Amino acid sequence: MICNANTIESMKPPGGFTLDLNAVAPNVAIGGLESKTGTDANRVITGAVSAEIERTSGVTTATEASFDISATSTTITGIAMSNSPWNTSDSAADDKTQPWVTALEFAIETAGTKTLNTSTGVLTRLTEFLHGQDDPQTTDVTEGHGLSYETTGGAAKYGRRYGGPFNLSGYMAKSDGNVVNCYDQAAALTTFGRLLGIEVRYAYMNKFGYINTVNLVGVGDCNNPFYENGTAINSKVVGNDLLWSSRTGFGNHAFVMLGDNVYDACALTVNKLYDDYLADAIDTSTPDESAAAGTLTNRAFYNVTIKLP
Repeated sequence: MICNANTIESMKPPGGFTLDLNAVAPNVAIGGLESKTGTDANRVITGAVSAEIERTSGVTTATEASFDISATSTTITGIAMSNSPWNTSDSAADDKTQPWVTALEFAIETAGTKTLNTSTGVLTRLTEFLHGQDDPQTTDVTEGHGLSYETTGGAAKYGRRYGGPFNLSGYMAKSDGNVVNCYDQAAALTTFGRLLGIEVRYAYMNKFGYINTVNLVGVGDCNNPFYENGTAINSKVVGNDLLWSSRTGFGNHAFVMLGDNVYDACALTVNKLYDDYLADAIDTSTPDESAAAGTLTNRAFYNVTIKLP
């Protein structure tokens, strides 16, 4: 379920979608998360298992410039989306429950979830898109968001360790570049999943440990994530049993969970049981590596808060 303007303070489920109310400025929507001025005619979202967005020409803000309002209608099928909290009966500038059109467009149209009809299918596609790379040889918009891991120290660019505030607008536009970390990826996947009605949770592990070779976003095969820190061996993949300072690991790590299964848009993982995910990702092959490893009990869940424009 997605929180709405009326329940935002009282209903905060573990890992739920909440907003940073301190960031709210005039003409910024709470429930719909959209900065609005003027009118934006006839935006409608209906249906429990399907959604239809009807659009007619009207005045939109710069943040909605990429949303093609020249088309009179677009049908989006198979997405589990509730009517609440969206309220499109009033298009006045101060309406706080209009849909965040650019975020929905990104999650449905750009990421290519439009034709999918299960939560696992949608979340898998979102994970793969956020992890995937742009391909200049193709016009396929669902190829990937084109991000790359921060390999000197793992600093976040758009998010924060405990879920926010997360600069969603900046993340979608890559306004501060395409270099990200696991906090950015987990916050984005949590947000887009929640916008589509999927009850995902932002999971954070402190500690995590040395990693087996994983598919790191924008890097590829890697078991030495901070290989460009000036101290470690400058190679993505090094000897499995090397330790600090020749080899680096994740001191902590963020990912997303749906039920008992993990989705990780940083170290690509989809729909894998939590204990299997840890067994596959964390290197415990020697006593020293095992001592540095996180365990099932190191996990905590946090709400994602959104930094509004």
